[in-house]
Amino acid sequence: MRLDALLLVAAPALLALTGACATAQASATDVASTRAYLDANYKLLQAAATHATAAEARLREMLIQVRGECPNVAFESPQNQDSKELSNEVIGVMVLNVYHLDLPAVRRFMRASARLSWTDARLTHAVRRYVGKLGSLARISIPSVCADVRSWVMSSFQTLAPATTLFDAEFFPVWVGVGELPAALGPFERPDEGATIRRIDAIKSELADREARAVVWWGKITAAIGLN
Repeated sequence: MRLDALLLVAAPALLALTGACATAQASATDVASTRAYLDANYKLLQAAATHATAAEARLREMLIQVRGECPNVAFESPQNQDSKELSNEVIGVMVLNVYHLDLPAVRRFMRASARLSWTDARLTHAVRRYVGKLGSLARISIPSVCADVRSWVMSSFQTLAPATTLFDAEFFPVWVGVGELPAALGPFERPDEGATIRRIDAIKSELADREARAVVWWGKITAAIGLN
């Protein structure tokens, strides 16, 4: 057989083999990144779960603080967009007070996850966006709720404190809970990771219950301020 004919016959097989090797290499990267992400995510959730009592204490301290510093300062305030934004500020401050308990674990998670990549570009982007939001939350300064509500009251309920508007604009676009598992991870999960995923789901369920109980604290704090 002539050399050129041999090359024509062999070329498709060589291309197929090259493609298979590339696919195998990409698959190994996907599997390794997924395992690393699951491990880091589980450790972060474990840390958050251990702070349940401390988280409750942080919210209790916030209630005690507003009862001492600005009790009923917004008594008979209107129920409007401004009061909604101040209520949102209370939510954000509650979240950050608890979130700061987890900061060392969050930073370890970020170091472990920030450079992971997958052949699915959308998954890589989703993980990096999530990591970025966690980092942004850590950088937001916690405002003084009492000072901001007093500022609104002093304006005869006409003008919000700039700190309220700034805080809400910074906080809510990046507000995420710990333990996010993008659905796109599914195809890259291995059977032996099932136990880790079940533990992750169990802790996330516990944290969701804790967040539901936090609504009671939000109600007590806004009532203590006199905010409608």
